[in-house]
Amino acid sequence: PRRKLAKCDTVLLASDGLFDNLPGEEIVDLVRKGSLSSAADRLRQRVDENMVGERPDQPSKPDDFTFVLYRRKRVPNVSTIPPRAIP
Repeated sequence: PRRKLAKCDTVLLASDGLFDNLPGEEIVDLVRKGSLSSAADRLRQRVDENMVGERPDQPSKPDDFTFVLYRRKRVPNVSTIPPRAIP
């Protein structure tokens, strides 16, 4: 279904390799703060750590993983955007 995104909402689309290696709460904490590229780096680093780690208190399943992050940017007020020529 379609969802209306608010300013700065972040959408994560990911394979099961992500969710097999990080709990949902940690994923949310990692992607909601900072720039999108920093969030992606933190997410990749934590999954990599958990895939090779042997901590019984953390999920760990060696697997491939793929993810896409999208964040809706703040949209300036249309009336304040100066007109420009289209080449």
